[in-house]
Amino acid sequence: MSSQKMLFDNVEKRFSDFAQKDYELKVQYLTNHFQRMWTRFNYFVIIQAALIGGKTILRNNSSVCL
Repeated sequence: MSSQKMLFDNVEKRFSDFAQKDYELKVQYLTNHFQRMWTRFNYFVIIQAALIGGKTILRNNSSVCL
C-alpha cells in the first residue's frame, strides 16, 4: 500500500510541476504579446501625432481636418 501511495504522490507532484511550468510559460507568452502590442500602439501614436503636427504647421488656415 505504501508503494501505491508513493506512486500516487509522485503523480501529483509531477502534475503540480507541470501545471506550474505551464502557467509560467503562458504568463510569459502573454506578457511578451502585450509588450509587442504596446510597442506597435506607441509607433502608431507617434506617426499620428507627427501627421497632425505637420498638417497643423504646414496649413495656412487654422482648421485641421483629418
